[in-house]
Amino acid sequence: MKNIIVLLSSIVLFSCVYKKGKTMTDKTENTIILNDMWVIQTMQGKPLLANTMKRPVLEFKSAVLKFNGNDSCNNIFGAIERLTESELKFGMIAGTKMMCPEIKVANTYLKLLAEVRYYKIKNMELMLFDIEKRQILRYKKVD
Repeated sequence: MKNIIVLLSSIVLFSCVYKKGKTMTDKTENTIILNDMWVIQTMQGKPLLANTMKRPVLEFKSAVLKFNGNDSCNNIFGAIERLTESELKFGMIAGTKMMCPEIKVANTYLKLLAEVRYYKIKNMELMLFDIEKRQILRYKKVD
């Protein structure tokens, strides 16, 4: 009987600790949807035209806190440092180093990804925000 009480106490304690704070692996509506592939629509409010260049794409694997895609020139990949219902922070971003005619777009895009702190998903669009909650990137779901 004493063992059962200890076991039940441990389960209750674990449940309370788990529910108390949100973790990077919480299964919320946003993080489940975030698993998909997204193609860029705007960067700092300016639309990127599909016919002028390869458009940046992000694919999230939130269950393992990873992402991959491209920056309009190079393939990129890395870890997700923080992921909650509204927060998103990328870790170090790695990628290939190809020579590209539009490297300025790729460099700006990588700089903006490093500034991301929040996100919101609405109407099949993913909006990424900086620390001051200004929208810096907007994507459309593609898969």
